[in-house]
Amino acid sequence: MPETKPEVSPSVEQDSQLSRIAFKAPVFWENDSELWFFQVESQFVIAGISNDSTKFQAVVAALDSNVLSCVRDIVRNPPLENAYIALKDRVLQYFAQSSSASLNLLLKDLQLGDKRPSHLLSEMRNHAPAKMEDDILHIVAKAFTS
Repeated sequence: MPETKPEVSPSVEQDSQLSRIAFKAPVFWENDSELWFFQVESQFVIAGISNDSTKFQAVVAALDSNVLSCVRDIVRNPPLENAYIALKDRVLQYFAQSSSASLNLLLKDLQLGDKRPSHLLSEMRNHAPAKMEDDILHIVAKAFTS
């Protein structure tokens, strides 16, 4: 008996193709590249994009010339496997804030202003170096509110 493939209705196939065509990544956020990649990857899921090459090309198309110049070698000569991951890792590495810059922002630039203390604490968590304990953030937040 010959193998038969399950039939996909034309409308489902067209919807899938349209979502891939309609995919448009947001403008790159240099100040929060990690969060930008989370958003782009969510859009990949919604659009049904799972192919590494398609992801790579979509991200390259979304990046401006300043960012592309930082990853020129990968764009011009992408690895044969996991090109998207290589590009993502390089962009994240290049645009990630150093721990000292994050701590400096945390201690000098954040202000309570008219924010609620819980909002300030949330903002501090977003800017804190990854290894900073939550207890320390609470102490610093209290200093802002005193």
